[in-house]
Amino acid sequence: MADSTNIPAWLGDLDLTNREILLFEAVGVPVGQSAKISVVSRARKRWNVSHLLICEEGTDGGSADWIVNDIKIGAQSQFVQTGDLPGDMFATTAIDTYVHFNDLVFPNCDAIVIVTYIGTRAAATFRAALIGQ
Repeated sequence: MADSTNIPAWLGDLDLTNREILLFEAVGVPVGQSAKISVVSRARKRWNVSHLLICEEGTDGGSADWIVNDIKIGAQSQFVQTGDLPGDMFATTAIDTYVHFNDLVFPNCDAIVIVTYIGTRAAATFRAALIGQ
């Protein structure tokens, strides 16, 4: 369960009571314009994923400065069909997302977010979180 001591500031305004959080942070690895990056995070316990949130900080356009190429839990893509999704679908300010996850996260299971930076700055740091119960 999430506790207030390990929730990053950019998620601070959200009610994450009784929620699980899996963080994706490419800290120290700025992503250049038009560059694609895979960010991996490993789960410590079993839980149901409900949605992905992309940090609004660090770029001029926030989550809209990212294209989500894929989200994988283990080797399984969470996208029903091929194609990229705009990052603003996963904004922390979005009421709901259009992606419904169909897998559980298991202990020692890798979750992978593959994104492309399309912002105006020379580079940016990607931060996101899978949220669930």
